[in-house]
Amino acid sequence: MKSKSVYILIGLLGLALVGGLFLLITKINPSKETTVQKAGSKIESVEFEEPVETSNTAAEGVQPIKYTMEEVAAHIDEGSCWTVINGSVYDVTSLINTHTGGKESIMETCGVDASQTFNEKHGGQEKVEKSLDTLKIGTVVEQAS
Repeated sequence: MKSKSVYILIGLLGLALVGGLFLLITKINPSKETTVQKAGSKIESVEFEEPVETSNTAAEGVQPIKYTMEEVAAHIDEGSCWTVINGSVYDVTSLINTHTGGKESIMETCGVDASQTFNEKHGGQEKVEKSLDTLKIGTVVEQAS
């Protein structure tokens, strides 16, 4: 009876050892994750080593979601702040408390076309424009009559 228990114990230890070796060999890291932008950081400080794909940006061959200005105008507070910049719709809620220009500079853009303001402040700044692209949720269309 005792010898059977010993064989079972040795078998289980062998399986655990093989499993551990497998994890080491294949370098599986169960907690591995890619952090794109931690909430609370400034948009100007975002740096990516490679392009970041988000579920909000349109994939190649897929039509972006289209919003009317009326839909954008419904997102005007700290809980949900959308803005239009150069024909694209962005959810900039995450920037309200982190933008280096201050909370009000983002709140002023909620629910409106902020193209002129953005272009005056950040136009041509590739780093800022790439960071903004990660917040894109669609494009704006004219209201159907």
